[in-house]
Amino acid sequence: MYPAPLNGDQAAELNVVAGAPGLFLTRTSYDQNDQVVEFDQEFWRHDIIEIALEVVNNAADSE
Repeated sequence: MYPAPLNGDQAAELNVVAGAPGLFLTRTSYDQNDQVVEFDQEFWRHDIIEIALEVVNNAADSE
């Protein structure tokens, strides 16, 4: 994820003016054989998003 100005089409979809700051996100999901099964690119408004991350260590579960 990184900051990126929104072009005309992206801005129109997000109800902001062209050139407004946004966030660009790319996601790639793989299956158990490391084959791509999903690819997604999204533009988000920077002013209305809240991101929360939770890190869980499952190392004890695998022993």
